[in-house]
Amino acid sequence: MSQSLKTKEEYKKIAAEFISSLSIKCPSNHIGRKISSKNIYNYRCKNKWCKINYNILENTPFKGSKLKIWKAIRIFDCWLFGLKIKDISFILRLNKNTITRYLNHLEEKLVKKYYSKIKPIGGKDVIVEIDESKFGKVKYNKGHRVEGVWVFGMTKCTN
Repeated sequence: MSQSLKTKEEYKKIAAEFISSLSIKCPSNHIGRKISSKNIYNYRCKNKWCKINYNILENTPFKGSKLKIWKAIRIFDCWLFGLKIKDISFILRLNKNTITRYLNHLEEKLVKKYYSKIKPIGGKDVIVEIDESKFGKVKYNKGHRVEGVWVFGMTKCTN
């Protein structure tokens, strides 16, 4: 099955679905309302004791973005499709630095989210074994390993 990039309209539809799926509730779980026609993602809580200003894009890769969300999604999609940055730049008519900045921002958000989900192993009175190995290719089946990747492993020992 061959894959191809989507059209501009399809990306706009994806962005609209994403925005509609976001919660417009404030951190205190009250319903908010838009406070600006310029930035449609800024909300203020309607509760008269709360009145918190918040951005519904807070924990997304699109927070603080100057590009439209559908364009940012298109950058991410092109990158996941395997295109090089210069090719994405040519297709979307954007500067290579802009694309690099967005991809770095996405990576930063994903890494934070990934590590926040990992639970630490070990604890009080728990033994953790740690081992490292280097996997690589032996040149001409002789001598020491020239290239390779270090792999670290950990396991929790329970009695």
